[in-house]
Amino acid sequence: MTRITLTPIMDRSAVKAHLDELKAAFAEAGSIEIACEAVEQIGLAGLQLLASAVRTGRERGTGVVLAGVGDTLAATLKLAGMKQILLPADGATS
Repeated sequence: MTRITLTPIMDRSAVKAHLDELKAAFAEAGSIEIACEAVEQIGLAGLQLLASAVRTGRERGTGVVLAGVGDTLAATLKLAGMKQILLPADGATS
């Protein structure tokens, strides 16, 4: 399993930094865990990154798990209408 740890502020510059990490993780065999514990603020680019990672995982049959989703990120996902898509009832997605 490849683990990618997100930064506290997930803006466009942070997304650019994580994009290469995600591309490399999808190139390897195995599942991907996106550690969200540190996320305090996330913008549209960050939400797009998470949605794209989960969608790509589903399309390729690669397990993608959003781990450690805190209240702030969960509330933002809910506000954006993405919580049910990205987080099943148990709080993780694969």
